[in-house]
Amino acid sequence: MSSTPLSQLRQALAGLALLLLAGSAAAGPFGQGLLWRIEPPGGAAPSHIYGTVHVDDARALKLAQPVRDALAASGQLALELVTDADSAEAFAAASQLPEGQSLGALLGAKDYALVEDILRNRYGIPSYVAERMAPWSAYVTLNLPGPRMGFTVDELLHRIALKQNKPVVALETVEAQIGAMQGIPMAQQLLLLRSVAGHHDEVVKMVKQLIEYYLREDLDGILHLQDALDASLGDDVRAAQDALVERVLIGRNAGMAQRTAKLADAGGAFVAVGALHLQGERGVLAELERRGYRVTRVPLDGKR
Repeated sequence: MSSTPLSQLRQALAGLALLLLAGSAAAGPFGQGLLWRIEPPGGAAPSHIYGTVHVDDARALKLAQPVRDALAASGQLALELVTDADSAEAFAAASQLPEGQSLGALLGAKDYALVEDILRNRYGIPSYVAERMAPWSAYVTLNLPGPRMGFTVDELLHRIALKQNKPVVALETVEAQIGAMQGIPMAQQLLLLRSVAGHHDEVVKMVKQLIEYYLREDLDGILHLQDALDASLGDDVRAAQDALVERVLIGRNAGMAQRTAKLADAGGAFVAVGALHLQGERGVLAELERRGYRVTRVPLDGKR
């Protein structure tokens, strides 16, 4: 495999939901913009929060100068998850089915043949690995644009912070992120996996479109990427997608906002989360505003 299971999780848990939001979320506040200045009510030094995209696209890795300046001026970096050996081991174990179970038996021969073919030929995952993958893990993989060739925006920020001798902290634990996926009922996991395999060419195309919207700082645009595909999906698939978005994206926002607020109260933090965690009435930025924090967009092109 071209990337570790944990790096797949880091790519997918915030980035996965970017492909699944049509009909599940509507345009709302904070629909434009990736970098935001956070001023706490207590008067501490301002902090910044930056929306990332969890794919290894070279254009996204060319951080705009305002992003570099905000990180350089910060006292610490906070990421959704900080990778270490223990978290990698925990994810590797969770991403496999229990002994005696197989993905082929759960999916059925016809559906498994399609999933296995895509995993092997498009992602370089051997058949013996695919056979043991938990359905949610296979689903996460098929929502990625392809095998990892480099590092993501989050990993770049991590490297820069370490070079600047800044502490790096996590907003969440790997157990919480794994739990978000494992909590999806097995029937829905299988339904979603069959759906993404059956529409995989369209999903990959949407990933490329997603990156274009991201580079334009257009989060509302991302929300409508799946409109055309969504019309061809059954009600059961759309319901499963809604449940996934609630668990993987929206349901994590309040906790992220709470931890971001604590960091902002101490002053001078730089927080990086998946971009769509910022958007909407239930997003991190709206939650911070409700808590009394002043939230101001910092345009990446330097224009107001």
